[in-house]
Amino acid sequence: MKKIILVVVLCVIVFYTHAQEKKTFWDNGNLKSITIHDQNGKKTGEWNWYFETGDLKKTGSYVEGEKTGTWNEYYYNGERKKRTYYTNGLITEKSSYYENGRKMVKGTFDENEKKHGVWEQYYDYWELKLKGEYHHGNKHGQWKYYTDSGKLNKIENYNTGKKISKWQVGIDAGDYSENDRIKVVDAVEVVTSNFDGNRLNGEWKFYNEKGKCIEKGNYNDDEKDGKWTYYHDNGQLKKEELWFKGKLMEITSHFDNKGKPIKRGTLNEGYGTVLDHHINGTVATLDYVNGEIIDWNNYNLLNTLAWDVYENENDTEKLAKAIEWVKRSLELNKNYYNTDTYAALLYKTGNYKKALPVAEEAVKIAKKNNDDFSTTTKLIEDIYIKMKQY
Repeated sequence: MKKIILVVVLCVIVFYTHAQEKKTFWDNGNLKSITIHDQNGKKTGEWNWYFETGDLKKTGSYVEGEKTGTWNEYYYNGERKKRTYYTNGLITEKSSYYENGRKMVKGTFDENEKKHGVWEQYYDYWELKLKGEYHHGNKHGQWKYYTDSGKLNKIENYNTGKKISKWQVGIDAGDYSENDRIKVVDAVEVVTSNFDGNRLNGEWKFYNEKGKCIEKGNYNDDEKDGKWTYYHDNGQLKKEELWFKGKLMEITSHFDNKGKPIKRGTLNEGYGTVLDHHINGTVATLDYVNGEIIDWNNYNLLNTLAWDVYENENDTEKLAKAIEWVKRSLELNKNYYNTDTYAALLYKTGNYKKALPVAEEAVKIAKKNNDDFSTTTKLIEDIYIKMKQY
């Protein structure tokens, strides 16, 4: 028994002699990361990263400097964000999840980390959105797309990345060649369109299984452009949108399936909110800037958008929205740049007492990381001047 204990102790001593564990911490004292390197400086063992709150952000293992096994990433609320499988440092399979924990995308990769095999995407309430196969990075074979109610909406056929037949369900849907103007009629949809080098152009119409139009509008060089109109399955007008070169500029009207107007949000000239009414009765608020939806999990994008508002806008509502963006950016990854942006926005909105400590914190972060903080120094001077005036 003593010999066994001695052997175990010696093994532990050997491991820690040859493997060095390093811990880093947030300014509030919470653990930020745990990393391990072997005697040759290669990454090894289990690595963990944490949010500033102390909650786990990402975890995975290395062997001989290469990622291996299952790697997990998490949202701020503790729900899984991504699950990735590695073999010899290469991704073999990956799944992404919505913040509510439900699966968003799942697929596999080849030996060159190109998409290969079956890929599936889901709506945020489990219904399948699309399914198809990749062949070494290219779409191949049949791809099926479904509505949020679970009904088949369209099918595309590919041959190593090139679309070879129109969206179809029945045998009446025909093949097309480049530059041909075609009309496809079947149980799911009717599409009249122009293809130029496999790009979308002209008017497109989509029909439900009963032959009623549910969506129509124009594409210009693969981008939605102009007025797009949507209908409920009973033929009642659902929504009208205005697009410009692939960017959503305005929702001009929105109705329920009985023709009653429903709230559509504040979107105007590409800026504002869109209310997304789900079939299950829930309503999500989506923020748009310059016609594009905001990714609330991209801290760098959120900070860039907020800074742009600081430099170019004086509208109270836009400044308030920018503060929301930069606060979210800070939650995701606090750094000098988003801290400085937050201080600048507080200053611009007249909140000088709150702006001062935030600006001073930005300077501390900059000094720690050897960043240039001259603009923040000027901001602090301006804050003091304003505070003396009031």
